[in-house]
Amino acid sequence: RRFLRSGNRIVLSDAGRAAYPGIEQAFSVIAAVSAALGEGRPRARLVVSVLPALSERWLMPALAEWRAGPGAETVLDMRVELDPVAFAKDRIDLRVTYGATLYPEYRAEPLWQDHAIAVATPGFAAHWLPDPGRIADLPDAAFIHSHWGSDSATEPSWANFMAAARIARFPDPSRGLHVDLTGLAIAAAEAGLGLALAPAGLAAPAIAAGRLVRALPQEMPLAKPYAMILPH
Repeated sequence: RRFLRSGNRIVLSDAGRAAYPGIEQAFSVIAAVSAALGEGRPRARLVVSVLPALSERWLMPALAEWRAGPGAETVLDMRVELDPVAFAKDRIDLRVTYGATLYPEYRAEPLWQDHAIAVATPGFAAHWLPDPGRIADLPDAAFIHSHWGSDSATEPSWANFMAAARIARFPDPSRGLHVDLTGLAIAAAEAGLGLALAPAGLAAPAIAAGRLVRALPQEMPLAKPYAMILPH
């Protein structure tokens, strides 16, 4: 989780302190872009494109705080879409996504590096994984598989997660639930449909609220950082 309660105060956790420089950098650039767009005009208009998983679980809470301060006068046009996006055609000012390899001609600002963890509801974990070391007993149908599309060669999969964790368990990908969005994988896990592999930062709100738990102690660093893409 990103925040901890200390008496009447809210303080950053270790995870929050690790993520804060990237988030602060992201909104510093947004503030600079919106200020430049606002020169000579009464109000600035900023077109921001984000991945579906980031729109609710990262961007909206951060934007709420930003709009209460330096972003109060900026007219925001938020677009939730998959990669790749057409900056010029759709008049996009900046894009927040995973990695930057699809946008070599644009400026890329790394925001934060995440890692993949296994999550499930408390009831699912208690029933199927009372001892996390018994992952070999979990049926193939209980795994949730996510596919990020043909443009993502470094997506986290159960095969590479198990290999990185040195667990002798390779779920049959022909079984279980398949989804094409990280947000759907997290939502499926919250609905009790199985064990999902998700970026820790995106699963953090559900874990903090008690809807999900970290079902396995192992984790796997994601191959790329989340990044902000914008024209030079």
